[in-house]
Amino acid sequence: MNPSASQLLEALLEIFRAELRGACADVLTAELRANEASHTARLLDKCQLAEALSVSVTTVNRLCRSGRIPFEVVGDTRRFDLQAVRAALRTSSPEPRQGRRRESQTSMKGIRLLSRGGNAK
Repeated sequence: MNPSASQLLEALLEIFRAELRGACADVLTAELRANEASHTARLLDKCQLAEALSVSVTTVNRLCRSGRIPFEVVGDTRRFDLQAVRAALRTSSPEPRQGRRRESQTSMKGIRLLSRGGNAK
């Protein structure tokens, strides 16, 4: 019994389909692993974020406390996605700057003192 040409062709196509399924599964698995690795690799700690944004670590802490930048807590540390932080900073309004000293007037005429608090008496 000789197999017909159509049977041979069908067997060849089945081999090809099986190989193609295996190759696609390998590619998808490798891509998923690469995406997972790049996701964890792009999370920065506060020192790395401060360096990337050219600001101090204190500024990063202040932005976190005020809720202006997003972060994820991993263990007991904050981690930051640089693209998400930049997007948040582009859309949020800047904080008003406050001077460290305010001028206050004393009850004595002609004398003005600088103080951090209210009126000096």
